[in-house]
Amino acid sequence: MHHIRTSTRNTGRALLIFLALAIGSCRATAQDIVPEKQSAEWIRKHVINNPVTPDWLQEKLPDKAPRLILTPAVEQLLTEKIESDSLTSTYYRYLLNAADRILDKPLLEREKTGRRLLGVSRKAVFRIGTLAMVYRIEGSRRYLDRLNEEIYAVSTFTDWNPSHFLDVAEMSYGVAIGLDWAGSSLPDSTVTTAENALKHHLELSFKDRRYNWWITSEHNWNQVCHAGLSAAAIVLGHDYPNLAANTIARAIDHLPLALAAYAPDGAYPEGPTYWDYGTS
Repeated sequence: MHHIRTSTRNTGRALLIFLALAIGSCRATAQDIVPEKQSAEWIRKHVINNPVTPDWLQEKLPDKAPRLILTPAVEQLLTEKIESDSLTSTYYRYLLNAADRILDKPLLEREKTGRRLLGVSRKAVFRIGTLAMVYRIEGSRRYLDRLNEEIYAVSTFTDWNPSHFLDVAEMSYGVAIGLDWAGSSLPDSTVTTAENALKHHLELSFKDRRYNWWITSEHNWNQVCHAGLSAAAIVLGHDYPNLAANTIARAIDHLPLALAAYAPDGAYPEGPTYWDYGTS
């Protein structure tokens, strides 16, 4: 079975909710209505127009970070809503308390549970995302110092367990968020080490079929792996435009294989827990 059960109490969920509260709700409208029971290939042919090339990416990618979710406009809105919106403020206090608790924990180690490193990857997403967010808002050195230690620790693992590639995808997402949100404040040695780890695992996803069978899968591995590697590609986009563009273009080409499962009305054949995991 190629699916991973996840707790509904995902440790990274509060960060996503916090950002969503700041950004506000978005309403999607479809220009092309996909007929019921159409195949993923039909969707790719009739709906997807993939523009991503190295030149396109260099033109569109902002010169300055943050670029991932937390754009300068979102960050400005976020700081305003912390002061003016009680729900946003409540979630921020949760993240602030969580960041303080992280300071007292031992650093993550490459400890697998069975064949998976996924639990460590998910802790890294939560720790790095929380510390980076709180650092950007508070500006306190203690959060930056611990963020540096967390990123460096996971980036010096022997690998991120590519035999179970969800582990790589989630770790890539966490490290990418940390570099994007706080990279200019981190030591050059940490940034270089983390970028090398991201680059290594991106390249691995193109080289070895043992590690990239998920590219054409029709379930949540497709979404999670393409998304995590795309986040890494955005961080590496200016320095490695070919690798980054190939990664993002590959995601756009193959995500319809997973998205077709939502047809015709948005429900998911594996139930709400997997709907939540793959979609978020």
